[in-house]
Amino acid sequence: MYILVDRATGNIITTIGERDFQILKENLVAESSEDFDFYLNEASLQFLNEQGLSGETTEAFAGRLEGRGLDLGWEKETPTQDDLHTGTVVDNNGKPLGGIRVDLLDLGPLETGKLQTERILDWTYSRADGRFALQATREAPGTQLRFSGRGDLVLSVAEVGAIGEQGEFVIQTVTGTVKVKGGTNLPGVSVQLLNWSLQDSEQEDTLGGSLSWGDTDSEGRFAIPLYLPEESGVVVLKLEILAPSGECLYEDECSFDPADGFEIGELWTAQPSADYGEEEPQEAPEERPFEFPLS
Repeated sequence: MYILVDRATGNIITTIGERDFQILKENLVAESSEDFDFYLNEASLQFLNEQGLSGETTEAFAGRLEGRGLDLGWEKETPTQDDLHTGTVVDNNGKPLGGIRVDLLDLGPLETGKLQTERILDWTYSRADGRFALQATREAPGTQLRFSGRGDLVLSVAEVGAIGEQGEFVIQTVTGTVKVKGGTNLPGVSVQLLNWSLQDSEQEDTLGGSLSWGDTDSEGRFAIPLYLPEESGVVVLKLEILAPSGECLYEDECSFDPADGFEIGELWTAQPSADYGEEEPQEAPEERPFEFPLS
């Protein structure tokens, strides 16, 4: 059995069997052998239905794919009776951070003249409460935990202790609040980090692209997982805010100094359109009287 997880929140969407999983794997893009996520929207779900995806799995996505779709993480169902490495992922403010990929790695010993070998023993995604559980064995307990963001950028690494509870892991996050005119907080929108650059760098190119994102909660707050150098000066972020419908509400740059913290304050945007994406009704063609052709 396989578990599908919403990478924006860490919420479990559904559990699927081998047949449905193979349909997903064979028809959705995988960038590498270590790529354990998919992007799914309404069009791709319809295509999967035509390939034989079960109605039960299709129903699990009802109402979830409108507009901008979903980034899904998949993982194998972990047997509860096995030995587990467990822990919690939190943001800068100590709040649970869901949707972070956590890999259990086995790093081979360093040997002169040889490349260091690395293999993934297990992987998972932190849940909405920040918790994660990775399967381990006494023979292969792993040597390191690797934490990756929603764009698969490596955010942090940590050594593995004895099998069991590993504690709390803080992931660097850029935080802020989205507001609309009048001062109302805006929940349920996605704040996308398109790229970032160093303000005082001589390099003209931006660093990274489509690195990460964070959805606003009921209070309009967002947290974007990211790793930034704290002592390199002012950082410029290029951000885009998308409504659930996919409508772009905001695209602009903002700057802050990581040495002073990762709170970027308030982002002011337009109210999402109620009818965005709806097709405009077509006017009926004007009826013309029948005319006999000229003879």
